[in-house]
Amino acid sequence: MLKVSNVSEKEYHDLAISFDQNHFMNSFNWNRGRESYEMKYEFLGFYENNILCAACNLRYIYNIEQNGYYGYIPRGIIMDYHNKLVVADVVYALKDYARKKNFFLINMDTNIIKQQIKFENYPSIDKNMDVLRNLECAGFKHQGFNPIMTTHLHRFTFRINLHDRNLEDIKADYGKKNIKTIKSQVRRGVEVVDGTINDIENFAKLIEHNAKLKGFNYESKEFFEDLYKSFGSDAYLKIAQINIEKYRKNILKEEFIIEKNYQKAFLKANENNTPKNIKKLKNAELLKIQYQKDYQQFLDIANEHPNGVVVAMVLFLADNDKLWGYAGARSYEYTNMIGSNVIADNVIEE
Repeated sequence: MLKVSNVSEKEYHDLAISFDQNHFMNSFNWNRGRESYEMKYEFLGFYENNILCAACNLRYIYNIEQNGYYGYIPRGIIMDYHNKLVVADVVYALKDYARKKNFFLINMDTNIIKQQIKFENYPSIDKNMDVLRNLECAGFKHQGFNPIMTTHLHRFTFRINLHDRNLEDIKADYGKKNIKTIKSQVRRGVEVVDGTINDIENFAKLIEHNAKLKGFNYESKEFFEDLYKSFGSDAYLKIAQINIEKYRKNILKEEFIIEKNYQKAFLKANENNTPKNIKKLKNAELLKIQYQKDYQQFLDIANEHPNGVVVAMVLFLADNDKLWGYAGARSYEYTNMIGSNVIADNVIEE
């Protein structure tokens, strides 16, 4: 049987970056500064011949009625879920540990990606079906797939894998549409500035605003303050805001260019009614319509917030080889100016 004992932070980190299942909720940083919460925690390592092959963050609380401990492993055990024998051995060792420590139940929500959907026209990829079979063979019951990433909590809106990837590799996943949007918004006047813990209250309000619009639960200001403190230098609060005067100046410049291109396409289509010219005219018309929507949207914002407005805030948590983001946007009516993509690009560049 595997030996189970407490694992050092370095051992845990070195193991975590080797598996895709690692998540900021099962990290050391997640637990730092959270001693005020009722649940206690310990980091367990599963060793075979003194070699660490799996680890987990076990949070637990004593239940008087059950006369034992309830345990929870956020986002599951870090291990090779594709190896059926490893899964069986680790689960068996965990059960034995639980019995000896008087646990009546240990719950975990394993971070398994069934389908990966990339940007634009990339095909979705079904994966990890063998992982589900291995867990079922080890005694787990599959409760079904959840079609949304955040479940009932707005825990994060995106994650970026940094392992063995340079800036060009990461940006290759953006897709042409996202790259175009980022460049357009920066050119128009969306600026990114660094936030501090003093901005967490406004960030929490944005999260609450989104939650009420979309019907999901949300966390308190204190929760996000704890996160910010726990992750320390690995936490980055970024703020995207509109510089009204800069935006006004640049969006008016675009109007001249778009109108000029439209007139050019219109004349060509009238002179020579070929499919190619008709297509160019249609594209020019669509750009003109989109511009008119963007401009009206900007006028609404400028009238309401003449001195500028924050359109998005993202709290990034860097853990192991991934970058996680909690995002809050001012309003879904401001979609074209939301700034979250601009923020993500800014952080990745840094």
